[in-house]
Amino acid sequence: MAIRPGLTFKLVVPLTVGMCAVLAVHFATTIRRERLLFEETKGHYGRILGHALAQRLADTWDVTGEARTNDLQQELDELGDHVSVRWIPSDAPAAGDPMAALTTLQREALEEGDPITVVRRQGDQEAFHTFTPVPPPGAGTVVVVDAFTDRDFYVQASVRRFLVSLVLIVAVNALLALGLSAWLVSRPFARLIVKARQVGSGDLSIPVKLSRRDEIGELGREMDRMSQSLLEADSKVRAEEAARRKAEEDLHHAERLATIGKLAAGVAHEVGTPLNVISGRAKRLGRQHGDDAEIQKNVTIIRDQVDRVTRIVHQLLQFARRRKVSRTLVDCRELTRSTVAEVRPTVGPRVQFALNLDETEDTRIQIDGGQIRQVLTNLIVNGAQAMPAGGQLSVGLSRRRASPPAGHSGTGGDYLCLSVEDQGQGIAPDDLPHIFEPFFTTKDVGAGTGLGLAVSVGIVHDHGGWIDVATEVGKGTRFTVYLPGESS
Repeated sequence: MAIRPGLTFKLVVPLTVGMCAVLAVHFATTIRRERLLFEETKGHYGRILGHALAQRLADTWDVTGEARTNDLQQELDELGDHVSVRWIPSDAPAAGDPMAALTTLQREALEEGDPITVVRRQGDQEAFHTFTPVPPPGAGTVVVVDAFTDRDFYVQASVRRFLVSLVLIVAVNALLALGLSAWLVSRPFARLIVKARQVGSGDLSIPVKLSRRDEIGELGREMDRMSQSLLEADSKVRAEEAARRKAEEDLHHAERLATIGKLAAGVAHEVGTPLNVISGRAKRLGRQHGDDAEIQKNVTIIRDQVDRVTRIVHQLLQFARRRKVSRTLVDCRELTRSTVAEVRPTVGPRVQFALNLDETEDTRIQIDGGQIRQVLTNLIVNGAQAMPAGGQLSVGLSRRRASPPAGHSGTGGDYLCLSVEDQGQGIAPDDLPHIFEPFFTTKDVGAGTGLGLAVSVGIVHDHGGWIDVATEVGKGTRFTVYLPGESS
């Protein structure tokens, strides 16, 4: 697998190469300038030294003559290794005369008394040759030869200093560039890459959180905003998809219920006449054998079961028919009291009723009193059946502000609440979503049809309300009916 250079490498290498190029140009310019300055200084030094020596030679010539001048030449030969001084008389032989290589212009300058400086190669190195005429004219010329040994040493030392400086600068620059790039570029981009991969995998919940005020920080904030927008869009799509599925399920469920309703209505109609025949025959049999206790017992059983089947048929017809709500102004407080009074004998003495009816509130609302009485009766009977060993059944009535649950078409506002709370075993979590479905029941076989709550929730829904359920396994269940609180 080929290793691709990272962004840090792409930033550091060009910067380092560019800096080295700039330093190299600067160094070359500096060396050139220093060499020129060095040569200018050497030439100036040679002219000063030549002028001083020429003046001394002139003075010696005037005082002691040529013999002493030759002795002075021996002293000049001992000045140093890289500087040599020679006095060349005017009549020196041309073969050993360093002035032989001078041009005509240079000779004319010397004859006019001006010193001249030339660069000549002497052996394996170059040297400055400064020619200074000795007064008076014809006394000869002083030649100062200054080798470039110290210049070459100076240049080599400068090159070494440059290389050391270059290495240090490059190393420090590379370390700083790597550190800053890692802190300012690599680490933020690594977080952005992780974020991009999370977005690609569908995880939109973790933000980048780059607290920076530069382009990378702005990119991170834009990615966070993009993720939030995608998350909101995804939530909206999921909600719409869930609503669509629920609508489809509700439609299919409604179609099934409509089919069941038609079947139930047909069955109820067909069963009604035979039930009447059975009930009539049982009554006649009882009258004919009034003295036979066994026959009377069986007749009673037959009539009880016929009455039970008749109630089931009646519930089927109620479930199948389209209910029409006939609203009138009804005092729900009185409706509750009378309903409890009617149902109390049927649930037995083991159930104690506790009424909590708010006497301070106006409990009159526009409802179909008969239908709401049926709902309350179903809830009371279910609550009593949930306590086979007996217990307290609390029936409450109050007004409160409420908002309908999700999926309900109503609006928030003032609602009248009818509640029935038992002390039974509660409803299992797996059963809770199905308690309002037709024919669903948790009671023993023969104890219920599973239509009571289905009919009740349909009645309440037709009134513009809903039924709320609160249950705790082992402690009991509370059903609360919410009805719009308008009285007109």
